[in-house]
Amino acid sequence: MTTNNSFSNQEPLEPFQQNEHRINFRNADHDLHIQLFYAWLHPDLRDLPGIDWTKMPSTVTNYLVNAVGDSPYAPHIVLAVGAALGSVAPLTFRHFASGLNTLLNTIQTRCDTWNGTDLTREVWEEYVARETNVSIRRSCLRAYTILTRSYIVGYVQSLNSEQRRRISPYILPALPAYILK
Repeated sequence: MTTNNSFSNQEPLEPFQQNEHRINFRNADHDLHIQLFYAWLHPDLRDLPGIDWTKMPSTVTNYLVNAVGDSPYAPHIVLAVGAALGSVAPLTFRHFASGLNTLLNTIQTRCDTWNGTDLTREVWEEYVARETNVSIRRSCLRAYTILTRSYIVGYVQSLNSEQRRRISPYILPALPAYILK
């Protein structure tokens, strides 16, 4: 059983030029933070209707640029959190980004059934079986579920067919309901 998600259909991320050190997002220069975020952001996601990236809290831009970095899942994570932009508190927003990043990295490293492309029933079952830390598992699955069911679906429905086509490689599929039980 294959879902509608394909990690392999995306174009490679443009290289993001960073110094040898992590970028400091702790100062109050939000405009600079947004410039750095735009430089990091996948080109397909820079001018999405209804998402004002300038409203992204610096704590979240910091996490995305420095922790998610050049992950192959970066566009998927940023689209998911972008769909929720303005709807949740900054700390919750950062928690969602972290949960998605942790979940996708865990699936990549621990799930032998994952083909690198599709989040199938077998992959979800293997993730649940292998992630023995119940608190982490619950937190990651909760973030994934809230973003995919509450925000991504509504955002995608608001787009026209050309806009949907452009972002379709980065849309995370809904989590099968039985996984949460």
